[in-house]
Amino acid sequence: MRRVLPRWAGPLALKTAVFITVMCCALAALLGVLVHVQVTDQTVGQA
Repeated sequence: MRRVLPRWAGPLALKTAVFITVMCCALAALLGVLVHVQVTDQTVGQA
């Protein structure tokens, strides 16, 4: 027998997927900035 999901389960799943996607993108951007700053400082220090 198949269980019927509540009406709010669909929108909640969509909001969860969007939230996870946004958080992953934000984390990737933050790490990119940190690595960029570190590499720039290292390059300037060697010059």
